[in-house]
Amino acid sequence: MKNVEERIAEAMKERVLFSGAPTKKPYPVVQTILLAAVFIAICVTDGFLMGASVFKSISGEKIAVQVALAVVAFCLHVVPLCVWAYALTKSFFAANTTRYFITEKSASIIVDSFVKNTRTADLFEISRSELKKDTMILYLKEDKMVFKNLPDAKKIYDAVFKITKK
Repeated sequence: MKNVEERIAEAMKERVLFSGAPTKKPYPVVQTILLAAVFIAICVTDGFLMGASVFKSISGEKIAVQVALAVVAFCLHVVPLCVWAYALTKSFFAANTTRYFITEKSASIIVDSFVKNTRTADLFEISRSELKKDTMILYLKEDKMVFKNLPDAKKIYDAVFKITKK
């Protein structure tokens, strides 16, 4: 498989139909608000739970058992939230770094968030394509590539459709 630099060097010999970023960035706003609400609720609940007499009734007066129970409660609640926050951060950076590169022979989606991720497909491998508002969907044999928020989506779609139907 060719790396991105080799693919771009090859593409320089091809006619570029589109090269650029999506017009609107799909930031995870709703997920971020939900994460904040759940995080606040869990922090408040854990604060009451850790200070409540529940730990004293379970552990008696042993401070080590109370601390162990507090650590277990913290891990069960906050660690999954940290994983969720990492996923949101990753999708935020992916939204900022997504680039599309469509030539007369291939289509590529390049996401350079934490790790550079490139998906490329030859236009001749595409079985069918669709255009929904400003989103172009290219169907491959077992997968699909979605180009969201394309500027001049109709023009790009027509050019790709002409190439794939030859």
